[in-house]
Amino acid sequence: MSFNRSKFGTVSSQPKFTTGQFNPPASVGATFSSHFPLNSGVRLNPDVGSQIIAVGHNSSVGTSGDNGGFLLEGEVFIDVDDLEKVFVVADTAGATVSYIAS
Repeated sequence: MSFNRSKFGTVSSQPKFTTGQFNPPASVGATFSSHFPLNSGVRLNPDVGSQIIAVGHNSSVGTSGDNGGFLLEGEVFIDVDDLEKVFVVADTAGATVSYIAS
């Protein structure tokens, strides 16, 4: 995977950011947005109740098995160059993930 941004930016190098809440679908991974270039990455904060929430790199991410993604049990930062590369899935409908990306 190639990156089209500098590996380490300066604190003042973040020209824009986005925030929001996302309700990941059950059984198939979905991304937060279409093309949204990032200089730093995205911080995910799942509202973990009884749902299982996982993050991965494509729409086939699952909560278990061969396509099981990284299970979100708390806040995590992902160094990524575009928000459209982050996919989230839940085991049941009604899960919520808050995010801030820059």
